[in-house]
Amino acid sequence: MLVAGTLFGLLATLGLAAPATAAYGTASTPSVQHHDDDDDDDHDRGRGGDDDDDDDARLRLSERGDDEIRVRGTDYEEDSRVKVWLVQFDDGDADVVDKERVWTDNDGDFRYTVDDLECGEKYQAFSWSRDDGWVKSNKIRLDCDD
Repeated sequence: MLVAGTLFGLLATLGLAAPATAAYGTASTPSVQHHDDDDDDDHDRGRGGDDDDDDDARLRLSERGDDEIRVRGTDYEEDSRVKVWLVQFDDGDADVVDKERVWTDNDGDFRYTVDDLECGEKYQAFSWSRDDGWVKSNKIRLDCDD
């Protein structure tokens, strides 16, 4: 129930509504406030941006082609399932544009590419796994050379 409440809390911060049946039992879920802070674009990785501990999972976005973003996770628990949401930020709105379930390799890493994204928009990824909890990536603006 805590996992569902946390997921619905994330969706609520992104401006998405949970199904009506999900409202039951989530009243004790803490709320998470979203704010678009441009200063955290390049150094917000892992839990709260703390990069001093090498055991913390990290999620990183990088531009890969005209309309593609590479999503890369490192230092997650090895051979575990991770859920990843790619979020597009536009004028205060946030929309989930891609969601994936990935398995980490023997080193706790994964990577994949998302294409057909809108140029000039800001993107950030969020992941969740049982072993590593919530992890957020850096924010990037997809600059396409047309």
